[in-house]
Amino acid sequence: MKSILLLILVGVFFAEAALADIIISEVMANPAADEDLNEWVELQNNGEEDVNVRCWTIGDASDDDLLIGGLYDGGGTVIPSGGFAIVTDEMTRVYNNFNVSSDAVKLYVDDLRIGNSLSNNGDVVFLYDENMNIVDNMSYGHSTDSLSWTMSGNDWVETEPTPGWNRTTDTDFCDWKIEINTENVFFNSSEGVRWEVTVKKVEGEKQNLSAKGYVKRLNKETVKDYAPWTDVGVTSTRTRSYSPNLDDNEVYILEYNITELSCEDKDMANNHFSTLIAVDMELPEPENETIDYSKLEITEFLPDPSGDDTSGEFVEIYNTGASELDLRGIVLEDNSNKSVIIADSNTDGNTKISAGDYKVVNTGSIYGFLNNEGYEEIRLYYMDELLDSVSYSSSREGNSWSKFDSSWEMGAPSSGRKNVNGSSPKESRIDIKNVYDLGADDEAKFGQTIRARVEVYKGDTSKKCIKLWAEDEDGKRISKETRTNIYERYTEYELTLPIHLKPNCNGKYGGGDSLIYAEGLDEDDSYGLIVSGVRDDVCEEVEIEGSQGNFDYEITEMPLGVSAGEEFEVEIMLGNNYGSGYNFDVWSYVYVGNKCYSGGREDNKKRVYVEDNEEKAVLLRNKVEVAGEYNLKVKIKREDQKTEKELTSEINVDGSAEHVQEQMLYTEETHTADVAEKELNVKCTPITVYESTGLRSGKLIPYISAGMLFILVFVLVFRF
Repeated sequence: MKSILLLILVGVFFAEAALADIIISEVMANPAADEDLNEWVELQNNGEEDVNVRCWTIGDASDDDLLIGGLYDGGGTVIPSGGFAIVTDEMTRVYNNFNVSSDAVKLYVDDLRIGNSLSNNGDVVFLYDENMNIVDNMSYGHSTDSLSWTMSGNDWVETEPTPGWNRTTDTDFCDWKIEINTENVFFNSSEGVRWEVTVKKVEGEKQNLSAKGYVKRLNKETVKDYAPWTDVGVTSTRTRSYSPNLDDNEVYILEYNITELSCEDKDMANNHFSTLIAVDMELPEPENETIDYSKLEITEFLPDPSGDDTSGEFVEIYNTGASELDLRGIVLEDNSNKSVIIADSNTDGNTKISAGDYKVVNTGSIYGFLNNEGYEEIRLYYMDELLDSVSYSSSREGNSWSKFDSSWEMGAPSSGRKNVNGSSPKESRIDIKNVYDLGADDEAKFGQTIRARVEVYKGDTSKKCIKLWAEDEDGKRISKETRTNIYERYTEYELTLPIHLKPNCNGKYGGGDSLIYAEGLDEDDSYGLIVSGVRDDVCEEVEIEGSQGNFDYEITEMPLGVSAGEEFEVEIMLGNNYGSGYNFDVWSYVYVGNKCYSGGREDNKKRVYVEDNEEKAVLLRNKVEVAGEYNLKVKIKREDQKTEKELTSEINVDGSAEHVQEQMLYTEETHTADVAEKELNVKCTPITVYESTGLRSGKLIPYISAGMLFILVFVLVFRF
């Protein structure tokens, strides 16, 4: 009895220790391509035993998602000892856009994004086991475009991404920065123009580096280009000076970048520096004593616009005086001494500001002018006179800092007009206002396409997807799901979206009182309508060979033509009404006769879990190298069946890539084939647990368990 008890306790200990061996090892939060489709998290098994992460959960600060395996033939959910796994969303393009190791286990989440989409401005990533115990977590700050977060010692640093690859532990990390130093922003003539460029070691050892520099006009035209260092060894600092001949009465951008380093730089943000200089630029001078530039003040600024900072970053200036002022040549400067000189090119062609009016200065042309995080200060100068300044230490994407009397608040941007406290609510709203294309009796028919007018207000949220569909009185979906994305925060949208009602040729749906649902931005709405009868011409045009049973499948988007060698996507919508959830294998290929022209017939096979009464979109990719007229075949097979369902359509290679959606008709065939069953995913039952805010305590559980185990074993051995 004692031996059995000891074996059980030891088994529990090693199971707990195995969980602790799974760590978050790399995070891509800010990919260059589409954010949600290209974000990923790398997990690593540092232990000596394989670990099955089936039914585990991953999430960020806002949302959690279930981990699922097997979608991309990645070996299910078992991460081998010393191995890696890549976590993506279910519609991922990571494997197209990154060099992912073929040995990595390919996991995905049961959602269109990891968590609530990993924030570019800092977030936290959690990993939980099947009982919602915290296995690991990490946090990161503002993310540089195209770089991933990787653990270096006890620090998370930004490096070139290595998904699924074993990064060497002796990587040479460093931190180097480049700066432009100039005594003046304004130069009286080209002969006096001079500046210095300095590279400095912040952390690390002597390294070889290369750098490039440019002088550009405000329209981004390059006037001069320089290569101050090319594969030069630098111990701690190196400086070069420049005195070029430049045209008078012009404003120029000075821009320098470290382009190569013989080490992994921990902070890529300081590898770039840019500022403005003006040559022989006449500054406006007060014509009389009543004109006073001290009446100018900063009233609003947007450091982190939605999307690209260079296109939306601004500072708003307000004229509290009684006279019109010309802002031409006035300088905005930040805490790192980067300067923006106000000119026609960054004020929409007019630098004059009327009394009691606002002027918006676009500052995005200077890289890193306003920090998205950390302490930052904005200063406004007329010549050497400091007119106003403001500082901040945080920002939120799409939100500006606005001045109300003597206080500052973060909220909806209101550039160029008076700031109104609380004028733009932060909560989003979605309302279905009307439905068009109904018959004279205000009823819709199955097989018909109707339109819904939806009014949406997007508040302070990073979510962007709006979904629309219809359900009958039994809660069954009777339409395809229509999706659209909206991006700008604090904006009203009026959308007219199509809803494609299913044909219902087999009388599967009851019709009658039905509802249209709109969902998105954490809001939802519904609208009642009556669906009665079937459109006369629908069922005659679709020939169905055999019964579909309780499963709907169709191609919802594909190109009619593509160029040879161009990868193209096909979207298939799966609708499951079997009464329980199932895994479905889906794949596609391009063929003529018996020959396949897109590689192996099952090269792009995916396994997708679809809940009962759920519709799920699946993206498949193919490529054909030789032009010609081909057929596209899509195959779908339920996990426990041998019968494969098929969809077929023509596709022209080397034609125009015209997309068709939703209303295409297909011939459906069925046949029986002996297909080897793959590992099945098990549906996980969620549980509700209490989680304290002390996240670190969760990390101590394996060690506490180990201590208690050894004490208990000691007592049992000596007692018996």
